[in-house]
Amino acid sequence: RQEELPQINRKFEDIQSQIELLVDEEEESELERETFENEYFAIRSQIQELISLEKPHNSTAVNAPFPAMNIHRAQLQPIPLPRFNGNIQEWASFFYVFRAMVHNDDSYTAAQKFFYLRSSLEGPALELIRSIPVSDGNYDAVIGQLIQRYDNHSLVVQLYSNYVKKCIVFI
Repeated sequence: RQEELPQINRKFEDIQSQIELLVDEEEESELERETFENEYFAIRSQIQELISLEKPHNSTAVNAPFPAMNIHRAQLQPIPLPRFNGNIQEWASFFYVFRAMVHNDDSYTAAQKFFYLRSSLEGPALELIRSIPVSDGNYDAVIGQLIQRYDNHSLVVQLYSNYVKKCIVFI
């Protein structure tokens, strides 16, 4: 069943895209797409979790000199993903945290990373990628688009220098 999930997702994307071309109710179509994606990734995560639970867990290796220790950690609330609305001055801090929490985490598939990225964006940043379907193959392209658009250090320096100049004028 797990192997069928990507095919089901692609089929939904194709059909949903056709529906969106025929129907003018963009908000309802977007809600339907978002609901499906939430369910899809929840089911996919549950399957992966069940598979990992079925794998034999050896708490002590056969030839290990020390037994494995159970380390108890305090239960902390999950750290919320940062939000990015397209303000170029906020890109560096957004992407630094997103990269640490999601982008560099190899336990997530590219589609999961894309889903988390999309849920972190709003405004012009979201509009830039809204029409691109969430899939493993599209994540790298979307990250590339966002970096190309917002990771412009010279523009940020120019914005800050203009801000400083305006402040000096008022002094």
